[in-house]
Parts: sequence; structure tokens; C-alpha cells
Amino acid sequence: MSTAIVRPANRNDLDQLEDMISRVDPGMLTMPSSREAMAARIERSLSAFGRGSLPPENECYFLVMEEDGELLGTASIFTNLGVERPFYSYRISRDSKVSPEQGVRAELDLLFLVNDYHGDSELGTLFIERKARGGGRGRLLSFARLMLIAVD
Repeated sequence: MSTAIVRPANRNDLDQLEDMISRVDPGMLTMPSSREAMAARIERSLSAFGRGSLPPENECYFLVMEEDGELLGTASIFTNLGVERPFYSYRISRDSKVSPEQGVRAELDLLFLVNDYHGDSELGTLFIERKARGGGRGRLLSFARLMLIAVD
């Protein structure tokens, strides 16, 4: 049985990653959707890894999982959200109204646009090829990005 390794993505991975894009669900917004965007993501990641032990700025660390020369998955981390440009997300909040006199209680979920993140890191893309799912590969890839965060 061969061993899967997790490593930083590099320029030589571009062809396999472009092929992988075609199998990614359209709802995965953190996965580059074109060859050009993937090449830019790789360059940004190489720059981030090239910084060495300097504190991360607005970086993207892009990892791949490889087994026997074949890429089986990707994962990424985005650092310092909201520092260079605003980072917006949504928060669901529950509003509750009570009328004891009438014995009525009503709850409503509300969606708010928020800008809560200033310097935090985000776990981005996590994609495993369907044929490679199971056997702990996804867990390995996810833990690898957490270990990368722990280094800082």
C-alpha cells in the first residue's frame, strides 16, 4: 500500500489541478475555478511559503495530497482576514418575542451581514477526489492544515 503525502502545491501540479477543477462541486467557492485562477493561487502560496518564519500577512497556503505521483486532494488556509480589505460574512441570529398576556411566543431567524474578522485565519478549500475518499485521507489533509496553523 502506498503512502499519501501532503505538501505545498507547486507549478508542476497545475495540469492535474486543472483536471481536478472539473470534478469540484460548484458550491465550493474557495477552489479556483479556472486554470488561470489556479496558477495565481499556486503563485500566491509559493510566495507565502517562501516568507519563511516571518509572521503571515494576507497569505494563502495551498496544499495538495499526493499518492504515487497522483494528486488526490487539496486544502488551503487564508490568513489575516479583513486586514487589507474587508471580509464580510453572514451570521444567523434568533429573535424571540413573547406576549405573556396572550400566551404567544414567536421566534424568527435573522440573517445579518457582518464584518467580524480582523486578522483571523480561515480554513479554506478541502477537496478529496471521490476515488480517494475513505481510509482517513481527508482527515490527514484537514489535520495537515491545522498543523500548519499551529506552527505560527
